[in-house]
Amino acid sequence: MMINLKQKILYGFLFIIVMIGIYSFYLQTTEGHMVTGISKEVPWGMYIAAFAFCVGASAGATLIGFLIHAFGRNDYKTLGVRSIIIGILSLTAAIFFIIADVGVPLRMFKVPWVLSNPDSMFFISSTSYYLFMILLFVELFYLIKVLRNKASKKEKQISKWLAILAVPYALLVVHMVTGFIFGVIKTREYWNTSLLPMHFIIAALATGTSIIILATIYSSKIEKRVKPLISDNTLNHLGLLLAVFIGITLLFDVSDVIVMKYTDKPDGVEAWKILTEQHTLLFMINWIFLVGALLIVSFKKGRTTNWMGLASLMVITAVAVYRYNLVIVPQKVALLPGLDKIQYFPTFIEISVTAGIIALIALLYFISLKIKPIKQALDEELKEINP
Repeated sequence: MMINLKQKILYGFLFIIVMIGIYSFYLQTTEGHMVTGISKEVPWGMYIAAFAFCVGASAGATLIGFLIHAFGRNDYKTLGVRSIIIGILSLTAAIFFIIADVGVPLRMFKVPWVLSNPDSMFFISSTSYYLFMILLFVELFYLIKVLRNKASKKEKQISKWLAILAVPYALLVVHMVTGFIFGVIKTREYWNTSLLPMHFIIAALATGTSIIILATIYSSKIEKRVKPLISDNTLNHLGLLLAVFIGITLLFDVSDVIVMKYTDKPDGVEAWKILTEQHTLLFMINWIFLVGALLIVSFKKGRTTNWMGLASLMVITAVAVYRYNLVIVPQKVALLPGLDKIQYFPTFIEISVTAGIIALIALLYFISLKIKPIKQALDEELKEINP
């Protein structure tokens, strides 16, 4: 497939963002975390918020394979390979954000493997991420063999069951454990709730579904495909799923807000004050965008290509903002009386490194679609739907 002008412009723009991010990461590595907004009071900044978001996206992206093999939705087959690639790249982005947060790439392997504590949530979560990455690669390998008609009957069964098992593993092990990393921290009133892991799961489904929708819509436009990747009926069904996920996410958000607003614990009162006063704009974006997206996809007229693209962008933005507030707001609450007001503002270094990682993942997505075995598998997917 020839690269058209739109693709050249997009790839060039993404490449520039990646180069700026690499240079910013070089400055951070050589000069230390002093060039970021991270401090001893706020050790988790934008990188950890982005990490939590990307882990959720990787978990939510497994939904497509589950729909195909568990519910027999063959109309989703054109998204099978793409959804696995999105899952792999989202998890790769999460690992990159951990590297950025740690500062020295090799140091991130020291805690889970050298200085390991099997009872630590960090050890459990790190292990689950690497196992999930292996699972996704194996699933992709077998799916490509199946689509290229090179798989045996046994390998076809393996491909099917990997796709089915990927969802409970991703949601109940990978992303739920990520929620436990925050939920078990007893010193932070905002985090220490049993509902948080559940919130992580449903937000992961909303995020992953939104990214799949965007990839479906805009990949077709960028690649100038004559026929869309999925039919209008399938897009409508995907919109209904997104509506359910948004609705449940809002239900958890409502629960969070009510409990936080009426708490009488000093830490909770202070967190609510910071959230609604210092983070007012982000707090409102989270709510307005989720409600707006739900209103769009709740009506059939809203479950069309352009409206679905807008709704998906709104959901992704809302969840990203929620993740940022979730990570930052509790750390601004002073753990000891008499401490100065705690501040955190992401610097240009943090923002450019974050943008660079996202741009790199987007580039890798488009590049991966042109790898010969994957491209052949994608063509076979389209033939099954449009022979």
